[in-house]
Amino acid sequence: MTKLKPRFFVVIHALTHGCLHVLQQAEIAQQNGADGVFIIPDYEKGEAKKAKSENIVCYIQALKNDFPDFLIGVNFLSRTEDIPQKIYELQPNMIQSDGIFYSKLDESRISEIEVFCGMAFKYSKNVDLKGEMLKKHCEEVAVIADVPTTSGSATGKSADIAKIQEIRSYVPVDKRLGIASGVSIENIEDYLKVGVTDFLVATSLIDRVDSKGFDLLDPKKVSQMASIISKY
Repeated sequence: MTKLKPRFFVVIHALTHGCLHVLQQAEIAQQNGADGVFIIPDYEKGEAKKAKSENIVCYIQALKNDFPDFLIGVNFLSRTEDIPQKIYELQPNMIQSDGIFYSKLDESRISEIEVFCGMAFKYSKNVDLKGEMLKKHCEEVAVIADVPTTSGSATGKSADIAKIQEIRSYVPVDKRLGIASGVSIENIEDYLKVGVTDFLVATSLIDRVDSKGFDLLDPKKVSQMASIISKY
């Protein structure tokens, strides 16, 4: 298997009026060894509280200004028609979505953006695929994505190691493989051993939720996870 340098991205769940929160959490991530951050609307807190697309645009712009050498990723989790144009204008380092979303983008305008594409991903129709159907799905996603990205069955739920081993066998050896749920300090070495290269982590790194509903990272947990990954 080709040895690719593992990477660690802290996922920040964003709320409305949350630019300061996003910047503060990104600073914790950077100072404690993460390779970058992904910004995603916080759907768990409800429709009224989650960041809207216009909020996400402002947050990404602020992050690019304040952290010019830090990798900044975004998942709008939206199908609105204005999102592609916002991506073209923002030019984040990374975007995460699914194949349907990417089919609507102009490839020439995202050529400098690293594509993380959902594969057997939580809450999708493909999450429980197995055997030949999973193989076909993985091969299709690998054509689209720079980083095919899978997950457990739900937010915070760990992916079965056997599932990851099977998926890794269907993805080219020189292709990265991401995982975006259920990763913790306790299980991350297991995923590294079976060939995961990119980790998008939120739940296990959260220390507490403040009175306004913002998730606050635990710097020690971020540092510990970064250390495990960097030493592998």
